[in-house]
Amino acid sequence: MLQHLRQQGEETISRLWQQAGAKVLEQRAEAERRLTGMRDQARAESTARLDLLSRTGLMEAKRQADRRRITAHNQLAERLKALALANLALLRTEEYDRVFALLVRELPAGHEWQGATVHPDDDGRAAAALPRALVATDRRISGGLEVTAGEGRVRIVNTFEKRLERTWPELLPVLLHELIHGVEHDDPAL
Repeated sequence: MLQHLRQQGEETISRLWQQAGAKVLEQRAEAERRLTGMRDQARAESTARLDLLSRTGLMEAKRQADRRRITAHNQLAERLKALALANLALLRTEEYDRVFALLVRELPAGHEWQGATVHPDDDGRAAAALPRALVATDRRISGGLEVTAGEGRVRIVNTFEKRLERTWPELLPVLLHELIHGVEHDDPAL
């Protein structure tokens, strides 16, 4: 039975990742459309840069281009993170009851959870899963939960937002590389 539950959980997670992957593909297509616009703008700016190069020299122009590229990368990174955060609620699919149960099972054993903070739609789930915990709600939580024990000395955050925050340093370079790599292949001047 445990193996069956584990298999169901893995299947659920697999479906969620597939759904999230489809959403990422949609967002990637939108980002590529935006990048095309940015590329067109960069080409227009490139013409203006030629005049700058003739007046101020190649090194100054290169420094400015590098600063703009860094700024553009930083702006793109901020937009990507905002998009990711804004779309966390999409993970609340018909399989969310199972996902929530999995997140609860990930909590460390040996604690009597006294408090739980969840999305308002999850207050019933939290009350059922943690019957001794005082349940509070917070709309800033897209999914998952935050729990406390030991009069607040132990705090575990297992929310979608925290999971994204933990994986973002690894995820961002991959996203930036994929988005920028395509643009740079199209226009080596960028």
